[in-house]
Amino acid sequence: ERSGKTVEFFEVEGRITAQIGNRFICQDDSGRCIISPFKVSGWAPGDHVRINCRANIQKYGVYDYLLEAPTVKVISHGPAEEPRRIKPADLKDHDLAFRSVRLEGLVTEAYRDEIDPLWNVLVLEDHSAKAVVQLYDPDLTQAQLNQLIDSTVSVEGVCLHYNNGARRYLDVHVQAHSRAAIRILEPAPADPFDVDELDDRST
Repeated sequence: ERSGKTVEFFEVEGRITAQIGNRFICQDDSGRCIISPFKVSGWAPGDHVRINCRANIQKYGVYDYLLEAPTVKVISHGPAEEPRRIKPADLKDHDLAFRSVRLEGLVTEAYRDEIDPLWNVLVLEDHSAKAVVQLYDPDLTQAQLNQLIDSTVSVEGVCLHYNNGARRYLDVHVQAHSRAAIRILEPAPADPFDVDELDDRST
């Protein structure tokens, strides 16, 4: 029952399929959920784990529960899941929720988040759709973000169908951490006006 309080501790067992900063996606045959561990030690995406956790009910969005995990036991290690390659038009596929993805598209906008300066916003487009990427990298400057505009990139992150923070009305998006998640596939075309001035002196 949604009481606004945490519920009793219980166990979850599954495979860690992705990481978003200090949170992890855990998956079993019934689905996927976000785990927020109290401490990360000796486990990583690909591992089969048993988690002692409690459900912390969230206030906003369609994402109702955050599973807080005081203890995580690694049952076995395994390879990390390969991110699924997608285009912006694919993003609303509900099977992508909480999955590791590599989103490809043309960067049409890139700016610091005006609400939270720790985050940056990239807008990627293909021929039929747009997609938003929330990129956590407090050290990125606006000048560096400007260099991404008009380039074709891929961004590795996790597809989220909710946002329960300051961006609570944000639709389906990809959340990524650090500029290392970005790969330049095609650099932005050269500025046609960035050329040497003509010398009109007669020879």
